Amino acid sequence: MSVTTPTNYHKLLLIFIHGFKGDDHTFKDFPVRLQYALTETIQSVEAEPLIYPRYETRGDLKKAVEMFCLWLEGGVEEKEKQISGNGDVWVCLVGHSMGGILAAEAILKYKNQTETRPPKIIGLLAFDTPYFGVDNNVFTKAALARANKVKQSVTGSYTFLSSAASAGGFFSSSKTNTKAVETVENPPTSPSSGWGKWGLAAVAGFAGVAAAGAAAYYNKDLVNQGTDYLGSHFEFVGVLFNPTELVERVNNLIKLDNCLFHCYYTEIPPAGQYKETRTFIKLPPSDVKTYFSALTSMNEDEIEAHISIFNPNQTNGLDNVALKEITEIVNKFEKLLPKKKLI
Repeated sequence: MSVTTPTNYHKLLLIFIHGFKGDDHTFKDFPVRLQYALTETIQSVEAEPLIYPRYETRGDLKKAVEMFCLWLEGGVEEKEKQISGNGDVWVCLVGHSMGGILAAEAILKYKNQTETRPPKIIGLLAFDTPYFGVDNNVFTKAALARANKVKQSVTGSYTFLSSAASAGGFFSSSKTNTKAVETVENPPTSPSSGWGKWGLAAVAGFAGVAAAGAAAYYNKDLVNQGTDYLGSHFEFVGVLFNPTELVERVNNLIKLDNCLFHCYYTEIPPAGQYKETRTFIKLPPSDVKTYFSALTSMNEDEIEAHISIFNPNQTNGLDNVALKEITEIVNKFEKLLPKKKLI
């Protein structure tokens, strides 16, 4: 940093918070790239990236927020001691996926806190955070596309599974199931009745399940990135399925004068069978659309785009928009600082 005098020195902590199934490597080298760019661009602050350690992305969101706030407060206190009163310690939260919701909850928690001095959080930059939920197609088209990849990679198991289904197993049509139920409720009296066929169908069904299990096991990476990844959203919290709460959270965020907010989301251009753009997140309503911006992704499906958003080779303009946004946050906060009360 070129200017470090006590009159204009501030420490800017960039706090990176991962989302579901994330860890310390979620952001790849994005924190370092961003730190370097900010150091070259902003003269009044020294940027330092800190990655919030891997946390359990399940259970009660409020507990996760409390744990994060304790960690953040400790980190800020340590940095304040290091600069010995020469300037302030500012915080910009950078969240991916549900990490952006955790960050938003932490900011709103501090807004209502009066008994202690909270960290000076000046901004929230979110990436592919489903503030209004996950796009419906992610649970249908994207998931099915990934299922087809599993199908293609385990042709033998899938063929056996299909045969089991056609034999009247657990994956048979509703019409077949109805007939099976009728047969059980009113079995023929003949010794050579359908009981034998029903037993064979049941065995075929169990075999089909076994084949599916084998397919899932030997292709667990694909499954984990697809169905298990989405399933963990249900397991962590139910906030994605509370429309009123989702709207209130964003509205409360954008009302804050001293903490700026913006969310960037991945967008896959139309290609092949897809005639429209695809996104991982459900797009925001028009009244808050200015707080959301698209980043073009080079990936084939929404899930992969979401997971690999911090790969500059897959997401166009990532570093540039992040630098621009944080620079704007710092500049606006410097103007607001003498006039506004910190959260």
